[in-house]
Amino acid sequence: MALTNREDVAAPGEQLRLLLLVARDRDRELFAERLREEYEVLTAAPDEEWPEFDLCLVDSAWHRRTAAALRERRGDAEPVQLPVLLLLRGQPADTPWLGEALGEVVDGVVELPADGMELDARVDSLARTRSMSRALASQRDRLRLFRRAIDEAAVGVTISDYTRPDNPLIYGNGRFTDITGYEPEEYVGRNHRFLQGSETDPEPVAKLRQAIDAGESIRVRLRNYRKDGTVFWSRVTVAPVWDGSGAITHYVGFQEDVTEEVERERQVEALLQAAADPIYELDADGHFTLVNDAMVSALGYDRSTLLGSHISLIVPEGSVVESAELVEELRTTGRERATHETTVTAADGERLTYQISLSLRREGGTFGGVVGVCRDVTELRHSERRLSVFDRVLRHNLRNKMNVVLARAQRIAEGAGDPAEQAATIEAAGEELLALSDRTRKFHDSIEPGGEAGPVDIAGLVRRVAADNAERHPDASFDVEAPGVAWGRASDTIEQALNELVGNAVSHTDRESPAVELRVGPTEDAVVIEVADDGPGIGDLEREALERGHETPLDHARGLGLWFVRWTVTNAGGDIAIEANEPRGSVVRLSLPRAEPPPEVEHDGID
Repeated sequence: MALTNREDVAAPGEQLRLLLLVARDRDRELFAERLREEYEVLTAAPDEEWPEFDLCLVDSAWHRRTAAALRERRGDAEPVQLPVLLLLRGQPADTPWLGEALGEVVDGVVELPADGMELDARVDSLARTRSMSRALASQRDRLRLFRRAIDEAAVGVTISDYTRPDNPLIYGNGRFTDITGYEPEEYVGRNHRFLQGSETDPEPVAKLRQAIDAGESIRVRLRNYRKDGTVFWSRVTVAPVWDGSGAITHYVGFQEDVTEEVERERQVEALLQAAADPIYELDADGHFTLVNDAMVSALGYDRSTLLGSHISLIVPEGSVVESAELVEELRTTGRERATHETTVTAADGERLTYQISLSLRREGGTFGGVVGVCRDVTELRHSERRLSVFDRVLRHNLRNKMNVVLARAQRIAEGAGDPAEQAATIEAAGEELLALSDRTRKFHDSIEPGGEAGPVDIAGLVRRVAADNAERHPDASFDVEAPGVAWGRASDTIEQALNELVGNAVSHTDRESPAVELRVGPTEDAVVIEVADDGPGIGDLEREALERGHETPLDHARGLGLWFVRWTVTNAGGDIAIEANEPRGSVVRLSLPRAEPPPEVEHDGID
C-alpha cells in the first residue's frame, strides 16, 4: 500500500507514532498491518498506561472508556494538535453522543467497514494536521524567542515599513527607548529622521538615504537628539528585508549610543594634533582618515588633499606592500606594534626618510585600520652615511701615511744610506696628516645636515676664491665669468668648499699650466656655480658615489674634499652634479637656492 507523499508531514526518516485503541483483535491486527509501513504503530487498552503518540485511532467500543483520557492528553498537547479518528461500527452516524465528541475528543469519523483508500486518506489528513500544528507551534516559539531577544537586545532595534510612504517605523525595542527617550506611541508611524537636528551632519544622512533608495545595507555615525533635546552620537546600521518575490518590504535598523566613544576619539585627536611627531590614521583600505598638524606641516600637503587619499600618494609601492605585510602580521600574531623605515615624498618633491611605528585601530572589536606614528630620521641617516664616509677616508689616509712613516723609520733604523731623504718623506707624510686634520676641522660643520645657512654673494665669493688661488698657484690660470652680484643661500663653509674644488683642480692636474674656469649663473630659483678644469677628470665610480650621496663596498670616492663640498651644498638645500669637460677634464656644478640680500646691503646687479 502506498500513502500520499508525507515528506511535508514529518522530517526525513521520522515516523509519526499512531496509537490504536481498538477493542476487536482482528480489527486491531488489520489496521496495524495496513498502517505499519508509514507509521510507528502502537497499541494499548483503555486501562493500560499509554505511550506517547502523535495521532490516535479509537473505535466506538472503547470510545467512552477512553474519552476522558484523550481529552486530557489533547489539552496537555496544546497548542499542538493531537488528532483522534473515531472508527464507528454498528452505529449510525447521527448517534447523539457522537455530535458532542466531534471537535472535543475526536476530529473525524470513519464508518466500518470502510474502503482502504478512504481510511488511508483520513489518516493521512490527520497526520498532516498534526505535523503542521507542530511546525506552527515551533515557529511561534521561535518568533517569541526572536521577539524576546530583540526586546532585550543591548542595542536599539527598529523596524520600518518600506511599503508605506516615507518608510515609517512600526517597531522599536526597549533599548531604543532608553537611548532616545521616546516611547513607542511617540515614534511609531514616523520616519527615523525625527531624531536629527540642526547640528546633524548632512553628509552621512545623504549616504544613508542613498543606500536605502538603492536597497543596500549601510553603517553611518550620526549626531542625533534625544527627546529632552540633549545631543548623542549614534552608530546606525540599516539593512533591507525582502519578501519571497525579492521585493523589499521592511528595513531593520540597529542603533548604538557611541557618545562616549566619540568623546574619547576627540580627546585622542586633540592629543594627536598637539603631538610634535607626524601621526596619521588609515582605514582598512589604506586611505587617510586622520592626519595631525605635524604631518601636514612636515609634508606640505593641504589636509583636505591627504584625507581620503591612499597612502601611496606619499610612499612608494614597495613600502605599501611592506606595510600591508606588517599589518597582517600584527593581526595574526597579536603583537601591539611593528616598525619599518621608508621614503616619504613631500608635496614639493623632497624625499624624507621616516621611521614609522604601526599599530592596529579597531572598531567594535574588528579591524578598522592602522595608526602610524612617524619619526623623521632623514638627517640622522644622512649623518650616518657622512660619518661612514668620514670614517673610511680618515682610516684609509691615516693608515697609508702611517705606513709610510713606519717604513721610512724602519729604513733609518736599519742604517739606510740616505737618512735625510727618509726623514724628509716622514716629514711630508706628517704635514699631510696635519693638513688633513686642519681640513677636517674646517669642514666639521658640514658633517651634520641641516646646519644654518644664510645669504651669500656668490658672485663676489667666486671672484675672491679665484684671486686667492691665483696667488697660491702662479702657474695656473683662473678665468671668472660672473655677474656683479648673485645672492644665494649657503653656510659658512661654502668658501672652503670652493677652495677645495679649485685646489683639487690644480693639485690633481697633469698639465704644467692648468686652466680653471669659474662661472656663476643665476636662474629663477637657484644660483649655479661651475668649476671646470682641463685635468685628467674625476672617475666615474667616484662621480656616481658623490652624486648618489653614499658609498657602497665596491664604489667609493678616494678623498674627503669632494665629500665636504657635497655636504656643504646639500646642507643649504642645494645639489651637486659632475660631468666631463670638453675636450678633457671635469665640470663640477653646484646649485644653491636663491636668497634675498640682507636688508643692510645695497647693491646693483642681479640678486
